[in-house]
Amino acid sequence: MIELDGYRQVEGPEAHALADAGGELMDLRFVDDAIGALLITWPAETVVGPDTTQARALWVAAVVWYARCFTGGRRTSRVAAGLVDALSDEARATHKYVLALRNRHMAHSINVFEQVIAGVRLGPAPDYLVEGLEPLGLMMVLPTRERAVGVQLLTRELMALMAPKLQELGRTLNGVLTAMNPGQRGRLKPVMISPPLTTTDPSVARKQRPIKRPSHY
Repeated sequence: MIELDGYRQVEGPEAHALADAGGELMDLRFVDDAIGALLITWPAETVVGPDTTQARALWVAAVVWYARCFTGGRRTSRVAAGLVDALSDEARATHKYVLALRNRHMAHSINVFEQVIAGVRLGPAPDYLVEGLEPLGLMMVLPTRERAVGVQLLTRELMALMAPKLQELGRTLNGVLTAMNPGQRGRLKPVMISPPLTTTDPSVARKQRPIKRPSHY
């Protein structure tokens, strides 16, 4: 356990909403960083991304981490999801593309980005004996540079929209804390965090938080 000196832990729907929104913001910052790292390795004159393991990994990570803000889980505030309608038309179209790409290609092999067939190599006539049998196919993972830049711009637009929302959530939580008497605030427990480790069991779910929305949200 790690204790963050000087901080006390706040519980309740207002606190959980702020924490969940902070988690979404961390995800979006990672997306921005991942695409930035991808573009650094990408010659500006080349339309499609460099076909390297590093480039593929950065793009897949960016798409999957972006989608984390809009899929199920233990987060209940769903601040990012509530801001999609406020995005520009271009950003909203990119948002739909990214989620479809994650759901129908990266998380599941559904669409035509992946095409694999069974191919047989035959011997000469008249017997046409089977001489070779292989699965043959192609998979497109890398985007165009225009698409990658579009996702980065989408991410930054969404983060800019989230900033005032986090401030609003902070003011709401501050109101809850101000309404407490000194004794109640003094009894708040120090912040203790169990850092995730390489030995952490991924099948263990985090504690379910209340779904109740904070007041004035």
